Amino acid sequence: MIMNLIAIGVVAGLAYTWGTRGFFSGLLHLICVVAAGAIALAFWEPVAHLIMKNSPRSGFLAPIESAAWALSLLLVFGASLALLRTGMDKIAPANLILDKTSDFVGGLVCGALSGVITAGLLVIGANTLWMGESMFGYKRVNWNQATRSLESDSKLWVPVDDIVAGFYGRLSTTVLQPNPSRSLARLYPNLPDVGSTMRTSANGGDGRITIRPGDVRLLSWYTVGLDPEGRRIEGARTADLLKDRFNRADRQYTDRTGESLVRPDAFVAGFVVRFEAGAYERNSTQVAIRPEQVRLVATRGENSIELFPVAIITEVETREPGEMGDVTGSREAVRYLAGDEVYASIPGTPPAMGFEFIIPAGYTPQGLFVRNLRLAVDRRSEPARFGSAEDRQRAINSGAIFEGGRIEFDESQALTRDVRQETLRETGILISDRLPMGYMLMDGRTSSIRTDEDRRIIGGEQLFDPDSIKQRITERALQVNQFRVSTGAQLVWITLKQGTNNDNLTARYDLREIEEAPRDQPIFLVDENGFAYDCIGFIMEERNSVRLRFTKDRPLSGMADVGQLSRNQPQQSAFLMFEVPVNARIVGMAIGDKMVLRFNPGFEARVRW
Repeated sequence: MIMNLIAIGVVAGLAYTWGTRGFFSGLLHLICVVAAGAIALAFWEPVAHLIMKNSPRSGFLAPIESAAWALSLLLVFGASLALLRTGMDKIAPANLILDKTSDFVGGLVCGALSGVITAGLLVIGANTLWMGESMFGYKRVNWNQATRSLESDSKLWVPVDDIVAGFYGRLSTTVLQPNPSRSLARLYPNLPDVGSTMRTSANGGDGRITIRPGDVRLLSWYTVGLDPEGRRIEGARTADLLKDRFNRADRQYTDRTGESLVRPDAFVAGFVVRFEAGAYERNSTQVAIRPEQVRLVATRGENSIELFPVAIITEVETREPGEMGDVTGSREAVRYLAGDEVYASIPGTPPAMGFEFIIPAGYTPQGLFVRNLRLAVDRRSEPARFGSAEDRQRAINSGAIFEGGRIEFDESQALTRDVRQETLRETGILISDRLPMGYMLMDGRTSSIRTDEDRRIIGGEQLFDPDSIKQRITERALQVNQFRVSTGAQLVWITLKQGTNNDNLTARYDLREIEEAPRDQPIFLVDENGFAYDCIGFIMEERNSVRLRFTKDRPLSGMADVGQLSRNQPQQSAFLMFEVPVNARIVGMAIGDKMVLRFNPGFEARVRW
């Protein structure tokens, strides 16, 4: 309702304004508005990328990232319009006077058209803001669980966004056509829906809606149902290509128009992407994504269609009870049929995910959009070809589907240390969601440390006086000494450098073992399968201060974040924090792409069943 009133108010206000100023003035303004809209849409992507790249990841200005798409469109439009109006006023400083009725009616029409374009761009831009799934009661799309596809929900009474998208989309393929392969109509066939798909995020729209360039990259893509030359395999049923070991029944999928995608000549294409730590949800070490936030644009000649995932492949930790009440587990890739739910990664490590689409015959993938960040599909590189669903399932079972998603570490200079499950504490390793070494905070005195309703630390960074963080607090209602950890994960602490005052931990890993490592490279724990888990915080104790940092969504960029450690200051103690999936077997610590410590035989973040 509110969005309808805003759109109508903008159109009516500009119509009346230019009706009173006359036809000639209204016509000149309309020309400027049309040109400014074209400029804004032409620079929408690059300016949004520039804003996201340069916006801070934390602090007061951090929300700029989530507003980048709106700021890009509206600021460029406003700036362009201001410059064009200034130039136009210089070129035509005087008005052309017609009779009163013609002046008013002509100005009214021109003003209304200017209002439609202005309101349409305003609605399209505002729809990309982080304001929940419904923008002032306006939500264009909904997920239909029965057909596993998006369907239109509602439109404005005066569909200014549809009008603007259709107008500039047509111009992009005719008059304004500098690059046909990257025209607006080709890349954004459903431009007004972009904001709604972005805002349909985790936690009912409270999850992340944007992703920065560089925080996700396309690793590879594959097809199912095509032969090595890219031709349809004779006799292959499209419905069979969609099946896996858990889903054996025929299912129907439809496109945005309601027509079935399960056609005899269609094939399945999958795209494997790798997310970086910058894509994590707030206060989390997981990527959580909805199928609406990923779309594929495919083209055939001048035609362009928008497709959404029918299946999502991600890795999960499987756990089973073992002997003596312990838990054993493994990591495996699982394919899920896309539905009205959130798909989250394993905690602690930048994940790879796969997204599958049904592509009609004759169409070619053009671009994969993840939270509206476009990843170009390089058609010069041949995709992997799976002739059948069984071939794809074997690649999923073996993990080959995610080849390229792991980090390769150089172990040639790694120092080996004996680390056994039974003696972790003696070797400077702790597995606990509580503050180590008797540290304790008092509720109400954590100005920069955020806590939840259970007084668990969820994020922040603060400098403390040693006496204040080591004081004994007897009243439990005032104690803050626990961290909120992702489901299925544990906090692992590595004592990198400690002083003699911490004599209840007898072993240490000191500077001699990392002194040659660069200070600006990220720090990881590495499991036996080569997966890396980011360092998400630390406690650094010095003679006169203790600094605590816990930033799950903003891992350390390197040892420089911790501070300057010195072997000549035995009073220093440093503890690095990692969030690790339960039962992942940790075999080393790396800085950048080099392993600096090798744990033999390694250890698991065990819990009781």
